[in-house]
Amino acid sequence: MDKKFLVIGCCGAGKSTLAKKMQKRTGLPLIHLNHEYYRPEWVKPELKEFKEQREK
Repeated sequence: MDKKFLVIGCCGAGKSTLAKKMQKRTGLPLIHLNHEYYRPEWVKPELKEFKEQREK
């Protein structure tokens, strides 16, 4: 079973800081969803396009 954790919170709450510390402790990959989802200039992809990208 793959181990994962998800950090959710308001802007400025320290999510990235916590996630980086957890990544160092666990060795799990750190994935920022904003980097995975949004295109340049914060453009949202079509749902079909996003799903296809995730399947690769």
